[in-house]
This record gives sequence, C-alpha cells and structure tokens, in this order.
Amino acid sequence: MAWFALVRADGPTPADQVVELPVDRAAERVADSPRVVVTYDDGAIVAVEVHGGSRTTYDAPWFVEVPEPAASPPASTVMVFSGHDVPAWSLRAGGGHGDPPVTGTDQLAAVRWYPRSGEVDQIYVAPQARRRGLASTLLAVAAALNEARGLPRFWGDGQRTDLGEAWRDASPWSHRAAARTHTAPPMTPQ
Repeated sequence: MAWFALVRADGPTPADQVVELPVDRAAERVADSPRVVVTYDDGAIVAVEVHGGSRTTYDAPWFVEVPEPAASPPASTVMVFSGHDVPAWSLRAGGGHGDPPVTGTDQLAAVRWYPRSGEVDQIYVAPQARRRGLASTLLAVAAALNEARGLPRFWGDGQRTDLGEAWRDASPWSHRAAARTHTAPPMTPQ
C-alpha cells in the first residue's frame, strides 16, 4: 500500500513538490496539510480522499472512473456516488465485475476531462445534490488522479453554464479557469 498527497501551499512541504517517502514518514511529513491523499494497491489507485475546504459535506462519497480512450481527444470521467455498501472515498474502475448495481439516477455528480492536456470539459452536479461541495470534491479527486499519474494540472477554458460560472467565481479553482467567453446551455434535463 502506498499513497500520494497534494498539500496546501502553507503546509510543511512546498506546493508542487513531489516527495516520495515510506508511508509512515510521508504521513509525518505532510502532517495536517494534505488536500488530497491518493492510495495505491499493487500500482492501481484504489482510493482518493479529500481534506479541508474542498471536502464535501455529503456522507460517504465514493467514485467510479471511466476512461474514454476512443474519444477525440481521449477523455476520462469520474462520477461520485454514495451508499450501496461501498467504502467511502474508494475509487472503482467503471465496468468492472462485482461493481455495485448503480444507475445514472444514483449518480450525484460527474467531471469529464482530457488527461493529456488537463483541460476540464464538463462538471455536473445533480440538482438534489447541489450546495454540498460535490463539485469542489470531485474536481479535487479528478485533478489528483491526473497529477498522481504524472499528467498536466487541470485548467478550464471560457465555456461555462450560468451555474458553472457562479461556481467558478466562488471556487478556490477560479485561477485555473479562463474568463467566460461563451455561455453553455444548462446541463440539467428539463
């Protein structure tokens, strides 16, 4: 078992510095400053836990990652769920055997991005799950997955819905998204 942590800039480890240490020494080094901790088992990421201000108030979130290698450009989507007897903060590969029986109506939120560039394509939170910090949590999880894999940091272009623009303006991620240039239609089905 191993883990990768993204830390706050004011923590004991400088931001943007990658430090590889045994788990016990790493936990001591980052102390109480991790933003996100990624846990590996046999080289595969099995859990992603968000700490601090980006952590959702939703109970026991867990995630499913669905790569889209045939998309142009290749993309990846992470969805967040809760319940179904799945451990909190665990990460599952989409389409795996033994997955809990979840459907699209069980999905609380999703983020889609292009791993090779780090560009975020879409963020969606279901209406009943809004205002609980899921967008911030989900973006932190997906960004940590990209960074843990040695891929580029996340950023956003200028296309957003009105809800996306309001979230960006209030988000700690606002500096990574361009000013809005195009208003996208709402993503919530009518």
